[in-house]
Amino acid sequence: MNGTRGPLTAVLAMLAALTMAAPASAAPEDAYERLRIASELEYRCGKLAWLEQNWLNVAGNEAFDRSSAKAAFDKAADRAAERKRHREGIVRRAGQLDCSGEGERYLLDGLQAAWVSAGVRFAFVTQRARLAAQGKPALDLTPEERQLAELFGGLLRRRFGQQLQAFEQQVGQRLQAMAAERPEGTLSVYEMLYGSGQLLDDVRFMRAIEGPGYVAREVPLGDGSATTQLSPPDGAAPKAAADAGGLPRAVLVSDVSRFNIRVDRDKWVEAHGFVSLGADDALYVVAIAPDAATLPATVRAVLDADKGPPVEGTRVTGPCPGTLCFRFPRSGYDRQAKLAGVLQHRAFITARPENQLTKDKREAISAFLTRIEEARRKLATP
Repeated sequence: MNGTRGPLTAVLAMLAALTMAAPASAAPEDAYERLRIASELEYRCGKLAWLEQNWLNVAGNEAFDRSSAKAAFDKAADRAAERKRHREGIVRRAGQLDCSGEGERYLLDGLQAAWVSAGVRFAFVTQRARLAAQGKPALDLTPEERQLAELFGGLLRRRFGQQLQAFEQQVGQRLQAMAAERPEGTLSVYEMLYGSGQLLDDVRFMRAIEGPGYVAREVPLGDGSATTQLSPPDGAAPKAAADAGGLPRAVLVSDVSRFNIRVDRDKWVEAHGFVSLGADDALYVVAIAPDAATLPATVRAVLDADKGPPVEGTRVTGPCPGTLCFRFPRSGYDRQAKLAGVLQHRAFITARPENQLTKDKREAISAFLTRIEEARRKLATP
């Protein structure tokens, strides 16, 4: 099954005979370089599901500290130039590979590393539940987080089948190696909380977008980083969903992050959300709430008016990859940026009449203007 169109439970056909295969031994690159080459190659090949793409990038980040690239970066007089040189080498090497043959070997190694990184975070999730049962309730999972953990656990069982035990052994070996790298010889509670949150956030995002049929892909941006592109259901044209009152093909211009929706003067509902730029050049603010019933019908989305005129979004009535979607036309957010001279748009959702964020800013989702311009160029590419 092609990961670009399959759901969260996609199983890649190319892994049928190669699941859990050992990495190639004759590779000239170190682990970091192989994983970066695999990520770059996957942008073109499209064989992995979004969750796998995302954790392939995480695995690459984790390998950086043990890489020759870090050693060269630390010694470089011009670190920006060294980073650019190294990235150009990765792109050049990936461009020499096909999506089969030797290139597939890179993708398989990358896929294996991605699942192990995700498996480490799932081990953190199960450890939290275990410690909570042993008298540490502060570490316990919420009901929604338990649902997400069950969803991912089921995915692992279907994905690895009879080889699940071998996979769990690899995860255990990675956890031991991580602990050995720490001065204390053990992993901290903070690492457990942060790592488990990473995985649960990704599964939450996938569940939210799959409900209405959206498909996610990691795509590279012009600055060497990557972000997520959302495509509307059924392979619709880039703007078709917008014509139907929904969110069109879009590129995320913020992280998927936790924020608070203000439902009354002193009452908040915790949610997750992101800002994306649509193919219709509008900004879309998307909220994913654990329980939509806790949200009043009168909620509204606003671009913070602290330094400029308030801009209020229009509620999306068509397809939405979340609980709530709001649309901000370019005429509104461009005007605010020009008049206020801001470097970022800070969006928030509230049932209150105020057009400004509260002092603690916990309800803000930020989208930087530079990222919006990079996304605009990406959307202009077929």
